[in-house]
Amino acid sequence: MKPLTVKNVSSVDEAAEALSQGNAKIVAGGTDLVGGLKKNIYRSEPEALVNLKTVPGLDYIKAEGDTLKIGATTTVEDIATSELVKDGFGVLAEAAAKTASPLLRYSGTIGGNICQDVRCWYFRAEDNYFDCIMKGGDTCYALRGDNRNHSIMGSVNVNPAAPSACSSGCPTGVNVSYYMAKIREDNFDEAAEILMQTNAMPSMTGRACPHTCQDVCSRKAHDEEIGIRSVERLLGDRALDNPEQFMKVEGAETGKHMAVVGAGPAGLAAAYYLRKAGNQVTVYEQFEKPGGLLRYGLPDYRIPADIMDKQINAYEVMGIEFKCNMALGTDITVEELSLKYDAVYLGTGAWQERMMRIEGEEECVSGIQFLKSLSEGDKKNVSGPVLIIGGGNVGVDVATTCKRKGAEPLVVDRLARDQIAVIEHELHTAIDEGVQFEYLNMPIAIKRKGDMLEVKFVKMEKAESDPSGRPNVREIEGSEFTMEFTAVMKSIGEIADISVLNDELEEAYKDKQWLKNSTKLHGNVYAGGDFVSGPTTVVTAIGAGRRGAEMINKAYSDNSNLALTPPEPIKIFEPKILEGTKPMLKEAERTIEQKRAEPMGEDFTGLTQEEAKEEADRCMSCGCISASPSDLAPVLLALDATVVTNQRQLSAAEFATPGKGKTNSLRQGELVTEIQITKPAASAQQYQKFRARGSIDFPEVSLASAIEVENGVVQSARLGFGAIAPLPLRADKVEAFLKGKQINETVAEEAANLAMQAARPSKYNAHKVQIAKAFVKQAILDAK
Repeated sequence: MKPLTVKNVSSVDEAAEALSQGNAKIVAGGTDLVGGLKKNIYRSEPEALVNLKTVPGLDYIKAEGDTLKIGATTTVEDIATSELVKDGFGVLAEAAAKTASPLLRYSGTIGGNICQDVRCWYFRAEDNYFDCIMKGGDTCYALRGDNRNHSIMGSVNVNPAAPSACSSGCPTGVNVSYYMAKIREDNFDEAAEILMQTNAMPSMTGRACPHTCQDVCSRKAHDEEIGIRSVERLLGDRALDNPEQFMKVEGAETGKHMAVVGAGPAGLAAAYYLRKAGNQVTVYEQFEKPGGLLRYGLPDYRIPADIMDKQINAYEVMGIEFKCNMALGTDITVEELSLKYDAVYLGTGAWQERMMRIEGEEECVSGIQFLKSLSEGDKKNVSGPVLIIGGGNVGVDVATTCKRKGAEPLVVDRLARDQIAVIEHELHTAIDEGVQFEYLNMPIAIKRKGDMLEVKFVKMEKAESDPSGRPNVREIEGSEFTMEFTAVMKSIGEIADISVLNDELEEAYKDKQWLKNSTKLHGNVYAGGDFVSGPTTVVTAIGAGRRGAEMINKAYSDNSNLALTPPEPIKIFEPKILEGTKPMLKEAERTIEQKRAEPMGEDFTGLTQEEAKEEADRCMSCGCISASPSDLAPVLLALDATVVTNQRQLSAAEFATPGKGKTNSLRQGELVTEIQITKPAASAQQYQKFRARGSIDFPEVSLASAIEVENGVVQSARLGFGAIAPLPLRADKVEAFLKGKQINETVAEEAANLAMQAARPSKYNAHKVQIAKAFVKQAILDAK
């Protein structure tokens, strides 16, 4: 264990101040913390320990009327042997006596017991071997590993900002597991609202997104990933069908008026979140209709025009104004907008085709302009052999479209296949439909020969990457060859047109480009999306637009957080059983013959609500499934205790709610000072605990019960479980069932079954279910 500074504080305020100054941890008994420090289990080692034992007056047990008060540094042994505790609060004394071993009880405190770290061996692995969810990572290793002592009642989200691998892998940070849980509850409306808190256009991303979230889905290690894209599409379409319900302004009108230039994914997302926060928003678009890349750069078989129209209509319902056929630099300038509006967001995208700088390049047709002309109604067909230069996403779309229109497209790229970023599904679709791909071939000249174009190529070979890590190739000497085509289309990448910026903004733009997101350029002018980063995916541009709106909202609006309101920070998700396999439920796809017959018809039909619910049911939630380790916390639930801190008073349930990296809801600089318990009417109190060996201090299952009985009839009951869920768990359904019941074997059996009705054990902890049932039954029968 590395040397640490120990701060012997003399007051609670001094302790709180020491905690807030840096990376420090509270130590009182030290029975949990010191062992963890010796094994180096923490992601970040503390620099100091704040010794709470030196604060006078925190170790007491006293009664004030019917209220028992216990200081935070009171030892567990003192509680176990206290006559004040035994008189009316027997379940607490019994639990204290069953905690750990005598040696630990003499040192450990009640504050430390209810604040102790989880007992999961992945969390406690020596030298911080596993970067698990409780430590701020994105994986719960126990979901698929050794989970004997873990939760049988689901998982908990301990990191709302990035609760799982799928959320971490999403450029917009969508809380996937949370909206999947809502779908399992048949609450599709709330699921859609949660999704749209971070994704302004799920109907679009549900159709045109690489869904990197699925690439990192934890379920892949078991069978197949969750079909997040398909579920997202269903929720997005639900919102578009009901715009009055979902497209709402959440804050009071700010009186601010913002301009957004560019109605592509970044601009539309920025407009949505700016309007959601109560700003007036006007969007300027150079083309005839809003949509940008979504409308003009993607073929209709991926995003149909009518879906794009519904998306724009939904924004108009929300109060966003669109002004089309307004080109920046021609019809309006940035300077004019910055004077007219409170803030300006530039999301004009990247529409200028890069130059190859080869002989005959003027004979090429821009691939993205080809797709744009089709979106605008151009019915002209292509035929014969067509060359598409560039094997990225645009090139694949151009080639697939040409194939469906009767041509024989060949895609070439100077790089190797593994050096090109492309949406794999779209690539495989193109290959399945007959598109030919040739890699490591570079055109070096184009010459017209009558109705044909002769293209001269040179073969390439892979070379070492350049210092920045970019892939590299080199020519193979003497490898030139020629081929003839009816047309040549160029899709080697696009760049932003920065000629619309004045000198001051252009200089700021060039300085800020490294941010690759959204940024403030100068004054009240902001920029983002492909205009800053260059061509990216739809979802990345949406994420950039949202972050741009967040920047503007914080600078100009009192409602800055409304557009990004996080979901409930903590939720116990429905548990998942991972025994047996169940592959991903895929959307129906048109056959190749159908695609040829109707080239621009939408390829996928989407999921029904029942299918989406079935897919959501496969989601593992990927929260933390460690079980609450405290003996005394479930007792505080059963006795309806209050936890007093230096900042506030919390019910036992409010306190014992896991937060990021901890097993309670304490804030930065907040510490427990006292426990208060009003004497219950229940005379039948009991604490039952199962552990594998007497030398192991933490429970595998525990139950604290306080039952009031009169003439054999239950008047009231409170039951608090420990070690079966990520937090101490009230058996509220059992409590309601028992009230007014005559205690007998049948009632006890029914109550036990009800208590475990929602239990879904993992592979190695099914024994907990039977133990918990036995404890419930015994508590009820003993109360008689």
